[in-house]
Amino acid sequence: MVREQILDVVKLAKYFSLLVDESKDISKKEQISIVLRFFDGSKVHECFVEFKPSHGLDAKSLSDLLIEALRRYGLDCLF
Repeated sequence: MVREQILDVVKLAKYFSLLVDESKDISKKEQISIVLRFFDGSKVHECFVEFKPSHGLDAKSLSDLLIEALRRYGLDCLF
């Protein structure tokens, strides 16, 4: 429910950016954290969206993961 509220605000913003980082969890599995940064008209916000397991850290794997996430969020990506 919180994610949906964040995404509703981001969809109203004119621009947004994606911040992505990688870390290993306690079982040594790679996880990708996804954060959205956006301007709501008065200030810049950064909101954590989710962790996703990573099946690879190469450019193709990461770009596929991020494009799929943006589509699932319903955010317009110019690809």
